[in-house]
Amino acid sequence: MKQQFIETICLKNGSFQAIDWHQARLNRVFAEVFPDAKSFDLAEILAQNPCTLTAENATDRIRCRVLYDGDGVSVSYFSYHIRPVSSLMLVEANAIDYHLKFADRSALDTLFAKRAHCDDVLIVKDGFVTDTSIGNVALYDGERWFTPSKPLLQGTKRAQLLANGLLHEREITKI
Repeated sequence: MKQQFIETICLKNGSFQAIDWHQARLNRVFAEVFPDAKSFDLAEILAQNPCTLTAENATDRIRCRVLYDGDGVSVSYFSYHIRPVSSLMLVEANAIDYHLKFADRSALDTLFAKRAHCDDVLIVKDGFVTDTSIGNVALYDGERWFTPSKPLLQGTKRAQLLANGLLHEREITKI
């Protein structure tokens, strides 16, 4: 069975957010995992699979999930729910590999199950802070925002903020 990958794209006010960043990540997956297959145009696929959900109001967001492998793609839409996080459990996971956005999140789910009384986990790999189970990390020192230089996954918003100079990479070690 071929590995499957996902792109989760925010649909806000009828417009897909950061589509170019998602396309770039999708292209990296094809180059690494499916070098003999032709990558697809994400904007074209989304245009062919329009959202049938309606947002409750003009500011609501909808989550678009694009599931794909080297042979095909499927698109589905869901309500967009932000899970509040106010506490994190530090967990070590030196063997984890999530450098591509794999559809199989079982390794992340296993780590998430270790959160005890906390809302999520803060993953440490080889002594370095990486990500939470659901996203990249940004820390503020009172003057600038920093993100770990060794994330598990280089997220699209992280890449965007780095490119715009609003976020800066730094090695962040476990204390």
